[in-house]
Amino acid sequence: MRINSILELLTLALLSSLVSCVFTDGSFHTKELLSLRLTMADNPSLRKEYVAAIDQGTSTIRLNVPTYVDPSHLVPRFEFDGIAVSGDSLGWESGKTFVDLSTTRTVQVKGLDDQERNYTLTVTRTPPDASTGFAVEAIDSSLYLSYNGTTYYGRNEQYWSHSTTADANHLVFTRYNDYGPWPNRTHLYLEYQTLAISVSAGTSNLISGSLYQGAFSEANWLDFTNPVVLTLTAEDLSTRTLTITLVDPL
Repeated sequence: MRINSILELLTLALLSSLVSCVFTDGSFHTKELLSLRLTMADNPSLRKEYVAAIDQGTSTIRLNVPTYVDPSHLVPRFEFDGIAVSGDSLGWESGKTFVDLSTTRTVQVKGLDDQERNYTLTVTRTPPDASTGFAVEAIDSSLYLSYNGTTYYGRNEQYWSHSTTADANHLVFTRYNDYGPWPNRTHLYLEYQTLAISVSAGTSNLISGSLYQGAFSEANWLDFTNPVVLTLTAEDLSTRTLTITLVDPL
């Protein structure tokens, strides 16, 4: 009996300690929606991701939804502090629950204290974006070698370049003078950032992002022997062409 009493006291002490910690850091009362977005993976009809703006001070959420999708059947993905999220008292599961976003919704976040915080979610229907902004980060001869089935990546910094703009649809890249002529132009890697939803060179779809960020794509290795013509597609499905030309310094 004495052993049982000791175990009970230890259990109560442990529980008291845990509750004390929860109250000390305030997490017992925390109930906060941290992020909410619509991804293409969860919503195949979308052409790009949409991220909501959350104002914690006013407990409001503002989300744009493009006019080309049905807002009554969308799947939001979200992060929160608390134990559960619901919309108009119906439980939501991040990345899985279909939600009607055709009207203003009340989003509830429940905390460990069993209390709820209400957010007002307002949706604005917006036309698809026509932007095709494009910025080259680098054109270089980064090497990739396969050894015993493992791929290793490296780069030679001497092949970084800077550009001038011939016109809005033509970029001209010139090598730094102290690095001499371009190396073999048949196999150079293009790194870029863009507002377009897709970029293609011929039949190849390129991937945006830096090689350092792990966005390695076989499609981004291009033959720059002659000017390369890219096709940029905007969210509204309009397109424009962009030509990239490499020249050696005089």
